Amino acid sequence: MRRILLFRLGTRDLHLPKLFGAFIVLGAGLMLVQSLTGMFDSWENVRAIHACIDAANTETVLIQECQTQAYHAFGILLRANQLRLTDLQVVTGLLPKIADVFFWVGGIIIGLVFYRSWKIMLPIEESIMDVKSPRWKRGKKR
Repeated sequence: MRRILLFRLGTRDLHLPKLFGAFIVLGAGLMLVQSLTGMFDSWENVRAIHACIDAANTETVLIQECQTQAYHAFGILLRANQLRLTDLQVVTGLLPKIADVFFWVGGIIIGLVFYRSWKIMLPIEESIMDVKSPRWKRGKKR
């Protein structure tokens, strides 16, 4: 015999999933704005490092300043004879920020799913088995 128990989260007066969803959407929205500004700031850092390397090639700036700037911005180590940032270095610098943006967009979507549901039903299956008690044979007393 199987029964399905339904646990309900939310009543007519208090909608806990809607409340949780609103907080998730609000928090994820704020974090999305922060990650977007970080992404655009990282792109500006890439452009500044390119400009610094170009200036170092014309002997205006020392390459050590560009190496320090790249290390502090992205953790990238520049070689002394490097004329430009490689594509791999640019991707290494920008990819974590882009991944943060997609993560927080997913957080907003999850928050909206909770916000749009006025109740959550969790089906939990319960199995009931009838167990017969074993009959013990009574032995003869000696």
